[in-house]
Amino acid sequence: MAWADWIRGSAEIAPSLYAADFRRLGEQIDLLLAAGCRVFHFDVGDGHFIPPVTMGPVVLRSIAPGIHAAGAVLDCHLMVDDPAHHFAECAASGADSGPSAAACDRIHTRISVTGCPSGSPRTSSSTVPSGLRTSATSST
Repeated sequence: MAWADWIRGSAEIAPSLYAADFRRLGEQIDLLLAAGCRVFHFDVGDGHFIPPVTMGPVVLRSIAPGIHAAGAVLDCHLMVDDPAHHFAECAASGADSGPSAAACDRIHTRISVTGCPSGSPRTSSSTVPSGLRTSATSST
């Protein structure tokens, strides 16, 4: 499914699950689903590419069924040294998209094999309501 198919109207709020209280992860996902969230960022970090070690496929497998049952999707950001190494496992664990292939041509083929679209929509900061803008905008 393409990003354009995920967006309802002109904007979509996509919370990062990395910001959740992991002791209450399921409860917090349910609250976000009830509030209308339909796109969730699932940030994977290995402690090398980015400093914190974050969640991975084990957590993805446990939360994906409930998120998908509610009609929502998981946008999996692989902030790791070798993202191509993890594409197949993340796709099998419930990821609905992978990271942008723009940074590395050789990984595009590996993303395509999983059936997950790659990349994030390019959004101009001028289209984001001023109350939601931050000093940095992620493009992947």
